Amino acid sequence: MANLDGYIGDREVLAGNLTLAAHIYMLSMQLRGKGVTFAEALESVRSTYEQVLSGALLQQETYHRPSPQRESTLAPASSSEKEISPTDYTNEAYQQRPGQISTVLSHSSDALAGKMLDNRYYIIKPLGEGGMGAVYLGEQISTKRKVAVKVMRSMSQTRLDEALSFFRQEAAALAKLNHPSIAQIYDSSITGDALYIAMEYIEGESLRERLDRQGALPVGEAVRILREICAGLEIAHNQGIIHRDMKPENIMLVKDHKGDLRIKILDFGLAILDNKDAIQNLSGAGMVAGTPAYMSPEQVNGLQVTTATDVYSLGVIGYEMLTGQNPFQGKSAIETMSNHCKLVPVALRSLVPGITQVLDSVILEALDKDPAKRFSTAGDFVLAL
Repeated sequence: MANLDGYIGDREVLAGNLTLAAHIYMLSMQLRGKGVTFAEALESVRSTYEQVLSGALLQQETYHRPSPQRESTLAPASSSEKEISPTDYTNEAYQQRPGQISTVLSHSSDALAGKMLDNRYYIIKPLGEGGMGAVYLGEQISTKRKVAVKVMRSMSQTRLDEALSFFRQEAAALAKLNHPSIAQIYDSSITGDALYIAMEYIEGESLRERLDRQGALPVGEAVRILREICAGLEIAHNQGIIHRDMKPENIMLVKDHKGDLRIKILDFGLAILDNKDAIQNLSGAGMVAGTPAYMSPEQVNGLQVTTATDVYSLGVIGYEMLTGQNPFQGKSAIETMSNHCKLVPVALRSLVPGITQVLDSVILEALDKDPAKRFSTAGDFVLAL
């Protein structure tokens, strides 16, 4: 099987294109009276693409380009996957491409460094870039406190009014979330054609950095961290808010005033209200948003997401903390997404003998392909833990 990473375009662009091609293939087969699953369609499309790369279909040399640099979220992290924008698959296309990003961002994420934003925030330096925009370390002029400022990407004028409405709804809902495990939202506004959110700036180590450095965590520590994540996310779920992009990069490990380890959930940038169709309204039905290694099967297929979608991502995180490996990680983003749909993870106890059967069952239930068979909310998940 050829490794698709680095070939003819960035991984997330490739993932989006092949996913769209798979859906078109499914539709064409249905019109012919032949039913195929998404996994089968994806495999067929991928096989054809590999033949193109090898020259079997196109008698020409293949082209290879280096893999893109990794990104961070609210704090620097050694991320292994990038988020896919809910507005468009091609978040990488926005980066380093003049004219497609907000005028306030100019040509790169360095554009705001050393400048004032909206006469309210002094921007110190960029922290990272994602599909939804760039994140900066800033100082709120009125309070002199450090903040993380997320400046959202601009879009076509025809969608700006819809985007602004969605953005304000989202920011207002997230600002109501009050829990020690959730990074606080301070402020949100618009300047020029750029939307921004000012959030609590978290200093510490991300869970991704901890896993990269340490590998599998002790069972007790892993369960405690997972319980804290669930407890924080339960507050959002109770208000009908879905995070949609839970991953180790969005979880910070910090010390409280007593020196005890605590977690902070970052970046509700892909969050949507459970009873709204905001993502579909802005991007069209069937579009994909999330990070491939932690996406639920329904996200991969572009279907309606629920709070059980976050539970699935938490199950992947729990599996990774307990075993030191992601159960669905493939050689490419598209293979990883396909694995979510068809691959059944092995029992955790077969990898880590110290894990109990009960804990094993709880994690695997969170990873069920069918959302109806998972824990419906993070609250249900934490009760099981």
